[in-house]
Amino acid sequence: MKKLKKIYENSINVVFASDNNYAPCTTVAIYTLIAHTSKENNYDIVIFESGISDENKQIIEDLAKEHDNISVRFYSTKKFFEDYDFFHYAYYTADTYSRLFIPNVMEDYDKAIYLDGDIIVLADVAELYNFDLGDAILGGGRNYGLISSYYHNAEIRNYYDKMFPIKDIRNSINGGVLVMNLEKLREIDLLKQGIGLLDKYKRLLCQDEDILNKVCTDRIKHIESAWNWRFATPQPLLYDHKLLWLTQEWSQGLYEQKIIHYICKTKPWDEANMYYGEVWWAWAKKTPIYQQLLKAYFDKHPEQLNA
Repeated sequence: MKKLKKIYENSINVVFASDNNYAPCTTVAIYTLIAHTSKENNYDIVIFESGISDENKQIIEDLAKEHDNISVRFYSTKKFFEDYDFFHYAYYTADTYSRLFIPNVMEDYDKAIYLDGDIIVLADVAELYNFDLGDAILGGGRNYGLISSYYHNAEIRNYYDKMFPIKDIRNSINGGVLVMNLEKLREIDLLKQGIGLLDKYKRLLCQDEDILNKVCTDRIKHIESAWNWRFATPQPLLYDHKLLWLTQEWSQGLYEQKIIHYICKTKPWDEANMYYGEVWWAWAKKTPIYQQLLKAYFDKHPEQLNA
């Protein structure tokens, strides 16, 4: 496995994962991240990629061309398929499991942030990077949807109680925004444990997110909901008084969203009129791929051209 070397002695290290289909939305995400950076810090941005075209790579790299304190580069995940048999058991792509490889690939690094591509960054990620993990090895936003479903869906409850037991489902986090202590994750060999779990269980409900929550269950620290703002409210949070503690924590992000995460199946580049869709498109309009995004949208929705 090829290793990545540091670009800067001290930097805010950020990892994305994307294929070519996800490259446009990842471009928007990186644009918003860069727009909120500070000249006081160096930013080392790495995209774990599986088949991003040279044209799209160039567009993403050019986002940082006027910033001496920002590096953007790519790391091919092609050999993940070739070197690790556990993907024969997986029913998602290598990009889904890229988070498990970060500690090993970035062996010179002690810490990194992982971000999904379906986000908008509205604050300096240096603040998130400097989140104090204490004795924890992983920081993330609590998985409000999963936790509320656990209490209201018998199949999900059975899965996490009996089929894939997790010590305390209330500690589970969403894998889309993570603060990772890479040194400690190497010590516990996250990748090896992940392979072992996939080999044992074959199919997981929440893929590598299940692995992270099981392996790190006692060493997770929760970030503010504003840093992984899920705007789609899980229904039980609106009426189940037993989940009031969860509702209160989730609602704190209403005051100031620092990262908007489009976790739901509907994405703004597919459905512009969705909640917070206008926020995504307002930022997309500032990027060099705006025309490309518009064309793709109206190719899917030709009826809206004359609306």
